[in-house]
Amino acid sequence: MVITQDLPKRLETIEIENKYEDCLFMKLEGTIVQPDKIDLLLTINFHDQFLELPGGSIKLGLTGGELRLNLTNGKLPYSNRGFNDDFKVSIEKKRRSKQGSQIHHDKKMSMGLDPTSNQFEFNIGTELNLRKNINHEKTDEFTIMDYQITSKGGETSPAWVFAAKSGEPLLTGTLSSIWLCSITKLDINEPCYIEAIFTVLQKNVHLYEAEGIWFQEISREERAVLDRKIVLFLLKRQLKPYVSRLVLQDV
Repeated sequence: MVITQDLPKRLETIEIENKYEDCLFMKLEGTIVQPDKIDLLLTINFHDQFLELPGGSIKLGLTGGELRLNLTNGKLPYSNRGFNDDFKVSIEKKRRSKQGSQIHHDKKMSMGLDPTSNQFEFNIGTELNLRKNINHEKTDEFTIMDYQITSKGGETSPAWVFAAKSGEPLLTGTLSSIWLCSITKLDINEPCYIEAIFTVLQKNVHLYEAEGIWFQEISREERAVLDRKIVLFLLKRQLKPYVSRLVLQDV
């Protein structure tokens, strides 16, 4: 029996967890646009977040991570994925107009005789003509927002790897309701489950701006060792097996 649906139809979010919402917030919106096709829109925000520790606090940020989908009754070939290019650049252009003016002085000298005078006197008059040229100059201003995302993985477990842009220490900024992919349902008469998880490695976790937790005389090498211990603790207790997770289902 074939199930008929009124399309488009939104998928239901049945589970969602963002462990550190200030550091990483993730949301997926799924829509059935055809009986065998589901479009996914991604909203993801990266920022830093203060962590309270015994005796003080420290900032947590991410330098990268991986978003992976685990599909049940669905597949996703590379041709239906967004962010397939190694480097995406979005450019916002604003045009600024600048008006300038330049004044030109034209002098004409005239010379004449005064008939009332008994002596020859010269009257020198000056005729001043002013010409004003108005110059219009237009300048294009560019605001460049870039992010590095690469895609990998098979058709039932596709993934996207996020990395901080060149020259930046952390992932920061927001992608809002960006098309991520179009999933093909294998059996339109059965539900499709989409699990999305965002995971990080030790190298993706950055700690900085510690307050009150280190002795002032601590060396840089000693602090690096303690930072690694905190990162390992966070990975074991808080950031594993994922930082964010959600599950969608068509019902």
